[in-house]
Amino acid sequence: MATLDRQNFMDLMNEMPDMLKFLKRHIYNYTDPLKTFTKELMIKLPYFGASYMHKHVFHKIIYSFQNKFYNEGEIILHEGDKAD
Repeated sequence: MATLDRQNFMDLMNEMPDMLKFLKRHIYNYTDPLKTFTKELMIKLPYFGASYMHKHVFHKIIYSFQNKFYNEGEIILHEGDKAD
């Protein structure tokens, strides 16, 4: 399997603007467990709910997240930690 980093992908899409339009139109049909989980969490928040946000913006936000995974029981925040 091959992968492209973000810069190479963007370079390729600049050369093939019709492909970028095609991908954007069909990305809504793509599902995987992580996207489904993220989408279900987001729609529970009033600001991100489907009735408040256009689907293009909603999906752009979903795909802009950087995922971080933690082991079960791992402490990710301590009382008094600054949020950034």
